[in-house]
Amino acid sequence: MVKQYHVAIFNRKSRNEGDTDETLRNHRQITIRLCEEKGYTYDNYEEIISGASKFEERKELIRLLENVDKGMYDAVVTVEVSRLARSGQYSQIIADTLAENNVLIITPKETIDLTIDSQRLLYDIQAAVNSNEYRVIRNRMRTGMIEKAKRGEYVSAKAPFGYDAVIKNKIRTLQPNENASTVKFCYDLAEKGYGMKQIVKELNLRGLKSSSGGKFAFKSVQNILKNKQYTGTNIFKLSDKKGNITNVIEVPDAFTKIVSLEQWLKVQDAIKERTSGDNEVRNRARGEVRTILKDLLYCSNCGAKIGFQFNPARNLMVKKCRCGMRGITEQALLEYFWDELISVEKHFRKEWEKALEISSEGTAKEITLQIDALNSSKSKLNKKLKRARDEYLDGVFTKEEYLSDKADIEKEIQEVESNIVELEKRLLAVDTEGLRKKLQDRVHWIEEVKRITKKRQGKLTMPIGEEMPAVQPEDFPEVNRLLKLVIDKIYYRRDDEHTWVDEEGNVEVTKEIYVHLNITTK
Repeated sequence: MVKQYHVAIFNRKSRNEGDTDETLRNHRQITIRLCEEKGYTYDNYEEIISGASKFEERKELIRLLENVDKGMYDAVVTVEVSRLARSGQYSQIIADTLAENNVLIITPKETIDLTIDSQRLLYDIQAAVNSNEYRVIRNRMRTGMIEKAKRGEYVSAKAPFGYDAVIKNKIRTLQPNENASTVKFCYDLAEKGYGMKQIVKELNLRGLKSSSGGKFAFKSVQNILKNKQYTGTNIFKLSDKKGNITNVIEVPDAFTKIVSLEQWLKVQDAIKERTSGDNEVRNRARGEVRTILKDLLYCSNCGAKIGFQFNPARNLMVKKCRCGMRGITEQALLEYFWDELISVEKHFRKEWEKALEISSEGTAKEITLQIDALNSSKSKLNKKLKRARDEYLDGVFTKEEYLSDKADIEKEIQEVESNIVELEKRLLAVDTEGLRKKLQDRVHWIEEVKRITKKRQGKLTMPIGEEMPAVQPEDFPEVNRLLKLVIDKIYYRRDDEHTWVDEEGNVEVTKEIYVHLNITTK
């Protein structure tokens, strides 16, 4: 009586080897049909992963081997041996497990009994060939992806949030979708000084959905704000076997942008400002906002950050600095601050007027010409690289000569790309419109502070004898946010004695509190 086999069907789809969903369906049909024709009962195991991935990532293969050890199967059915593994090391682990449990490998072409020495030898040879074949396929596909990326084609598997990967004129590219407005909203908030947590809160309050269809989280917003591809730049990162990035290919204007490069750079600067420096600076947005000057005050003597606290009478006070600099009531400090802010506003308005008169057309044109020349050089180098590869395939060069030339040309391309990026930054720096917008924004933010504080006739100072208008507590966070867009630090010094010299040269000392404020702007 013929034994009734109970087998494990194993199918694997690998994107690294160019497999598609159709490939997996075909393999599934072939293996199931084989089992039905032979009268085998079976369990299905399927993976969508590279055959050379880390062994601990091969979840289904590990589960299959564990069940083999339990004596559940007589054979493993697969389309071909390479479907089990591409790595020579993993092939041996699989072979040892199957041999120890007298489990066969059955394919449409052959049945392999690994307990027989001759068949094990053939299996080992085939495993070595499969491993080498995988390396050839992987290198070929990697080269193809690099060339496509350099032409501006989108080669990554998943499109960024806000884009769809589409085929246009036989080229895979990115096209903004209905989520593009959410991406733009994130950048607009970040440019206005909102932190990651505040942006997450604003997105979720509006009921906007993330790429997973759920609520936004800190990490998802961070990924959006750091992704340069939203400027229409095609980016492809090359990494080594350990996952370390070895090179980055950038092709500007490869597809429709969602945000401008200028705005993206502004947001990167804003993120850097919020995450750099000491721990106090990194956490400057945390805690209750009890004053519009929260996290902005620093000691003129030692440079230390100065906080605020309530005294027994529940008046908000500037804390005494660790160097001994005495504090003052917040109300008294604000009287000096409003006067200084007026000076800051006048400074920005004056610079704005100057920027309106300046033309940087000549300088910008020169830089643009340099960028065009570098792009032309890059195109020539890419053609040179292709020509070298073709000549190697035709037998003109040896492999060593080709690899040497290839390394030199790729190094030149990398240097050219780096120079292009630097020139693009310089182009933005001399962009008069950008400078005007920057100054205009600062004036606008100060005007917003004035609007919120409801100053008479839009002025920050009040006539002598009238009380200084107060900001309402519910407006503290918004005014503080606006001030941080304009102000980097406010340096504070308190003098309890004022020394002055009269016309006759006599030195006079008066006991009077005098506060010096020096505002540094962004």
